[in-house]
Amino acid sequence: MFKAPIPGMSLTGEPKKYPWERPPELNAPEEVANYYLDKLTDEKTLESILDYLAVGDLTLKELVEGITRVGVSKGLHTIDAGLLVAPLVHKTLKIVADSVGVEYDEGLVDKKAEDQKAKDRKRLLTKKMLSKIEKSPEVSPLEEEVELPKEDKPKGLVQRRK
Repeated sequence: MFKAPIPGMSLTGEPKKYPWERPPELNAPEEVANYYLDKLTDEKTLESILDYLAVGDLTLKELVEGITRVGVSKGLHTIDAGLLVAPLVHKTLKIVADSVGVEYDEGLVDKKAEDQKAKDRKRLLTKKMLSKIEKSPEVSPLEEEVELPKEDKPKGLVQRRK
C-alpha cells in the first residue's frame, strides 16, 4: 500500500548512478548542435521522425522537446544546452518536413487559448453593444408611460363613488 519513496531516499543511493548525474559528454552548444544535425541527417532517424509528424499524434514542438530530453537523460548534454539547440532542431525538422511535403502541426500556437480569446472577445463585444442599447436616450414606444384620462383613473376603495 505504501510504495512511495521516502523523502531523502535518493540521497542515500550510490552517487553518479545515472547518466544525468555525471558530467555531460558534450559541453559546448556548438557540439550539441553538430550532434543533432548529424543525427537528423541519418536516413532511418529522419524517416521515423517524419512518420511521427505525418501521423499527427505529436506536434513538431513536442517532438523536438522529446528529442532534446532524451539527450539529457542519456547524459549527452545539459538541459541548458538542449534548450539552446532546440530552435535549430525545430527549424531543421520544419524545413525537411516542408520539402518532403509532410503536413504537420507546428505546436507553437495553443489552439485552446486562441479559442478562449475569441470567446472572450465576442463576450466583450456583446457587453459593449448591450451597454450602448441601455444608455441610448431614445425611449421605445413600449416603455412610454401612458396617462389614462382623469375619469378613468382607478381610485382606492374609500374614494370610489357609486
